[in-house]
Parts: sequence; C-alpha cells; structure tokens
Amino acid sequence: MMRKRFLAIVLVAFPLGAAHPADSTDAKLGSAGMLMLKGLPACMEEDFSSAYERCLPARADPEATAVTRHDALLARAKVMIYLRRSDEALQELESASTALPTSVGAPHLAARLAIGNFKDLNDDGSLIAAKTYIARAVALAPGDADVRATEAFIIQSMGTPEAAIAAYNRALALNPEQPFALQQRAFLHVARGDIDKALKDYGKAVAVSPDDVALRHARAELLLELGQPEAALQDLNVAIEQDKYAFLVYVMRAGVHQRLGNAAAALEDLDSLIYGPKGGMPFATGGDQLAGFFMQRALVHSDLGRTSEAAHDMLNAARLAGKQKLLRLQVYLRQNGLTVPVDGTASDTLKDAIETCFRQEQCRRGLGQPT
Repeated sequence: MMRKRFLAIVLVAFPLGAAHPADSTDAKLGSAGMLMLKGLPACMEEDFSSAYERCLPARADPEATAVTRHDALLARAKVMIYLRRSDEALQELESASTALPTSVGAPHLAARLAIGNFKDLNDDGSLIAAKTYIARAVALAPGDADVRATEAFIIQSMGTPEAAIAAYNRALALNPEQPFALQQRAFLHVARGDIDKALKDYGKAVAVSPDDVALRHARAELLLELGQPEAALQDLNVAIEQDKYAFLVYVMRAGVHQRLGNAAAALEDLDSLIYGPKGGMPFATGGDQLAGFFMQRALVHSDLGRTSEAAHDMLNAARLAGKQKLLRLQVYLRQNGLTVPVDGTASDTLKDAIETCFRQEQCRRGLGQPT
C-alpha cells in the first residue's frame, strides 16, 4: 500500500504492458502533464531501495538487431526515470535514438523527461533540451497527436499561452479526443476568461477519460468558481472512487460538503484526511495543515450538535498550531465572557470553555475565524 501511495504522490503512474519500439505512447501524456509509461518490470512494485540493482534490464548484445537494442535501451531508461535518475535515462534515450533513428518513442520520452526536469528544477537547460528532443519527434511523426500535444505543453511551459493554444489546436486537429490537449487548452481558456470554451474542453476530455482523477479535480475547481458545487461534487466523487488516496480531492470535497450543508459527509472526508481513508494508511500531514483539518472538523461537529467533540477538535487544533494560537483562543473566550486563564496552556478548563462557546451562536461564529 505504501508503494502505491509513493507513486501517486511523488511521481507518476506506471501501467504495465508491452510497447512497440516506435510507438510514441511510450511517453503518453497523462492528466496535468504527468508522464505515463508502459512496460516496466514487475519487480518495480517490490523493494524500491534495491530496484536499480534488481530491475534494471541489461543492454542488448551489440550484434542484436536495431529494434532489439532500442527496446533494451528504452526499457532501461524507463526504470531510470522511475528511480529519478534523469541524466542516466536521457543518456539511454540518446543511445536508443542512435540505435533506431526512426523511433518516435525515444525522443518523445526524452522531451517529456526534460520538460519534467524543467518544471521541477526551473532549469533553462532542460527547457532547451526539451525543445530539441520534441523537434526530433515532430520531424519523425508530424501527424502524431500525442507528440504534437507534448510540443504544445513545452510551448506552454515557455510562458506563451497564445502560441500554446494554437499548438494544442494543431494536436486536436489530428485527434479531437486527445485528452491531455483538451485539458491543457481548457486550463489556458480559464486563464483567458473564456469559461464557456474551457467547460466545453473539459467536457470532451472527461468523455474520453472519465476515470482521470486529475482531470476531474481540475474541472471541479472551475465548477466551484462558477458557483456550481453540486456539479463539482459529482466530479470529486468519481475521482475518489478511482483513487482513495487523492489527498487534494478529499480536501476539496470536504469543503464542498460543508458548503452544501452535508455535515455528515464532510465529517467522513475530514476523518479520512486526519486518520487516512477507510482501509488505508494515514496521509503525511502535520503542523498547521493538520491543525486546519481539526479546526474544520470542529465546526462540522458543531453543525451536527456535537459540542463536546467540537471542543475536543478545537483544542487539538490550537495545540497543534502552538502557544500563540492557544493564547489568542484564550483571549477570545475571555472577550466573550468565559473565565479561562491566559497562559497558553491546553487544559480541561479551556476545553470546557470552548464547549460553552460552541453553544453560544455569537461566540461560535468567531471560533471559525482566523485569529
């Protein structure tokens, strides 16, 4: 279970399966620009710390066919990408292109890896490399919509949105159902204020990739901004059905449930954020973030008339936020006529005062405000 969480949160998703050496889907674009790879060894799902030694495929015999040598190099590059060894992966991809100059998959994957490095490191050299690699891929496969979508993403990453939209248009002219191009064009339409166009693109993308978690999350964000929480909730429900560890989706859905008055459902999502999804492991939260979840859950408990539980969560939130938060809370309670020491200490006396405050509408309203 921990292994799958790492993949979902830190890097990318890697479905298994064979791929033709010249197949550009070796570097398929997932939602939000994520890189999707095929053909990883099954042992990659085991011990991560020893994966390089156990799972890295051998290079093919120098006398083997060009396709065989290319396949082996591409397989090695994928394992290196998985292990975050980008420089080594790029070297293998260069060798793969040399072994099989007609391969679209090698330069396409190299372009995706280089643009990912640019996004992670803000390294101009990686951006230049991405442009070089994608130019090779486009020259080999000018009619490949996936390659053209990658080209558009690189243009987008250069900070030229109008040119990027034109590039996504070219990709979509080749394949009107290219989901990544649709999603990214929708994102750019939102930035330009073309909301109707954005919704249309999101709708097409969801129709093509209905189980895509990041796509559903992105559309839900827009729907919330448009004041359509019920529609947003439908997307968030699907996203969590697909990935019970979709942390940001839980965060958003808890707020949507509160907004819609679904206190019990909001409580369930907040429990997942604090303790982990049912049947799963806790998320890596703490400090102010965890304090915020306890604060939010306190207000939900209050909405359900559970003032004791609300006070317990509020006290936990203040304790996690530190002494200054405890002091401010104590001052606020005194301002509302409740007798508590102002000493920055969590105590049963403080919890009782918080519970009393939750029972008083005016006092309760202030508890939910930042201090």
